[in-house]
Amino acid sequence: MPELQHAVDDVAAPELAADSVDMLDGAVDGQADFALETDLQVQDAVAALQQVDGIAPERWQSLDSGGRLEVLQNVEEQMAAIQGRPSVEVTPSELGAGTYGAFDGQRIMVNAADLNGDQPVGEFVDTIVHEGRHAYQNYAVDHPGFVTDAAVVGAWADNMAPGNYLSAEQYGQELYASQPVEADAWNYASRVIDGLGLPR
Repeated sequence: MPELQHAVDDVAAPELAADSVDMLDGAVDGQADFALETDLQVQDAVAALQQVDGIAPERWQSLDSGGRLEVLQNVEEQMAAIQGRPSVEVTPSELGAGTYGAFDGQRIMVNAADLNGDQPVGEFVDTIVHEGRHAYQNYAVDHPGFVTDAAVVGAWADNMAPGNYLSAEQYGQELYASQPVEADAWNYASRVIDGLGLPR
């Protein structure tokens, strides 16, 4: 790698204290570790979910809402095991049109009306993986050191603090999707669903 040079001559670079260098190294290591952990989780999720019989589109279409709910609970349990967190209950709930699911800090809710409809299985698996990622984020905030990148966890904690979360209804899709917890959950779930090749 070529040496980088500052454009101003005769200005000495500031000396960094050894503990500052160690902190910087630790932050870079934490980011790299978190990225690797996420990559491995995605790979493990694709491999595990490919074994779930109920997410095959033709099988999904033959299930009633109770059978579908059992499959989605199985998906959540697989994801929780891969992420190293406790699983949460998946429950049908009356949610607004266009809302596939939500995580309330204790359970994943799926839209009961959609559960009975003809939405593609990929939308449901995407919802469980996305909302389960919020369960992972919540667990990481509540258990310091669980996720290796403290900066990421700090951003999640700030985003989850009262008054800091931006709803799509109030702030629009772009701001909603770009906040730390949503950007991470959307990216993570998309990678899993793309790996599974499920239609959405």
